[in-house]
Amino acid sequence: MRQKLKAKISESLSSVLPITVIVLVLSFTLAPMPIGTLLLFLFGAAMLIVGMGFFSLGADISMMPMGEQVGRKLGSSKSLPFVMAICFFIGVTVTIAEPDLSVLARQVPAVPDMAIILTVAAGVGIFLMLSMLRTRLGWSLSRTLIILYILVFILSIFVPNEFLAVAFDAGGVASGPMTATFLLPLAQGACAAVGGNIVTDAFGVVAMV
Repeated sequence: MRQKLKAKISESLSSVLPITVIVLVLSFTLAPMPIGTLLLFLFGAAMLIVGMGFFSLGADISMMPMGEQVGRKLGSSKSLPFVMAICFFIGVTVTIAEPDLSVLARQVPAVPDMAIILTVAAGVGIFLMLSMLRTRLGWSLSRTLIILYILVFILSIFVPNEFLAVAFDAGGVASGPMTATFLLPLAQGACAAVGGNIVTDAFGVVAMV
């Protein structure tokens, strides 16, 4: 366990360190910041590295195996309405727990935080249902994505500009660490249960949501 934690912290360090170095370079050149703010930034970066390490470790030993087992059960279930309902529930709850989405919601003062979180969560739930349906029925991922993206761009024509950028950013954070960590193994488990090809049938769930 200790070796796994060290490996995860090393991964976090490789992810956070480049951004930290860039910010430090900018703070000493183009955008100087007070010493106190700089120290808080460095402390936050250190905490982020440790926190991401623990999060990744927890995801590997709990979230991913649990997601795969749930996916296998859903894939082998004969009741399609039950599977769709469970997928919607999982999509909503996992998205509400997504830390990236909470950060985004706090950055948009014009819209209540819970309105953004619940709207995105409902969207993830719906498209997780479609993703599971695609896995079970063998729909082509490329065709499905093309149709959905066409619908997205048509819908964007009628959306006020004030909300358009927020909507696309919300779609990005919906595929954050919590969502991807749980939903990818879930799709793989469901694909294995129905005898599909994991590479062609299971992957694409994050793109769908």
